[in-house]
Amino acid sequence: DWSANPSFIINGETYEKEYIPTNLYPVGNGESCTSTLTFSESVYNILIQKGVALQGHGVRLNKVLLANGTSGIQPVAAQPTTDPYYYSIDGRRTTSPTRGLYIHNGQKMVIGK
Repeated sequence: DWSANPSFIINGETYEKEYIPTNLYPVGNGESCTSTLTFSESVYNILIQKGVALQGHGVRLNKVLLANGTSGIQPVAAQPTTDPYYYSIDGRRTTSPTRGLYIHNGQKMVIGK
């Protein structure tokens, strides 16, 4: 639903509702032109959900680039975990280590009972 009439920017000029290429480029048959389309985050989110239709005789989409800025990709925050197990040098897992060298929560530990 485009009832909100989102705006977008083509070659630095803001357009509301629709874009008619012949208003921007007086091109004739067989000629070509290039436009750079820029969308706000809200319009981009609508495009992701609903898609976009490019209409017109000979219209081609050559390249899609994401502009610098927010891409929607969020960084991964690692949750600290604690492992109740101790691992011996030969890889055996135990919860009650005896005397020896072990790995516990990523740290080397020497246990001398």
